[in-house]
Amino acid sequence: MKCSCWSLLLGLSTLGMDGVWARDIAPRVTGAVRRQARDRFSDMTYPTTISNVHSTTSAFSDVQGSRRVVLTVTSIEYWATEPPDFLFNYTIVETISSSETTLLVDDSATTTVASKTGATESTWVLWDTAATDLPVHASPLCNAGCTAAAWKPEPQCAEAGLDTACVGQCDIRDWIWWCYKPDFSTPSKPAMGRVCWDGKQTAYRPLLEPCDSADHRADCGECAVPSYDDP
Repeated sequence: MKCSCWSLLLGLSTLGMDGVWARDIAPRVTGAVRRQARDRFSDMTYPTTISNVHSTTSAFSDVQGSRRVVLTVTSIEYWATEPPDFLFNYTIVETISSSETTLLVDDSATTTVASKTGATESTWVLWDTAATDLPVHASPLCNAGCTAAAWKPEPQCAEAGLDTACVGQCDIRDWIWWCYKPDFSTPSKPAMGRVCWDGKQTAYRPLLEPCDSADHRADCGECAVPSYDDP
């Protein structure tokens, strides 16, 4: 029999999970909103895909004639297994495909149709929200002297002689953090969430987790740990 473990998690301050940084797990979202989000996952059979289609139409005129452009964007999320009751460090792959069709009618009433398509694939690491997370639209600050009492350096960053910082909060969808996993062969999106950094903005090591409200920005020079190359 499947049981929900939300009641066991409430009230706890930190939780260590297989070496994952211990985040405050007190949920920011409760009640009907959270139950609705959980029901979305429990009602599906896995593995599964979730598709969303968005289409827009625009019309305008230029020196060549009248144009009508139809743009359709389809996102497909691949969920390999059912997410745990407390969603953390869960990886999914999302494919975004686009199709654009342009109809051009010139002065002689001749219609020309042009189409183009494209697709990109990206990997995301998902986390539930927590009370200590940096709010959605907030920007991390430079704490004076980087000695905030609540500051939580990441152990793996410290062991490598690197600073722990935030390059900008992860995306949020349906009260779930989506932290982009960079593909360095096709850097189409910037790094997001918490990172280890070398103090020179020349190297980031993404931690693939949402920023904490006590994290400082990755360009705070006074917070940088001197690198091994520094004199």
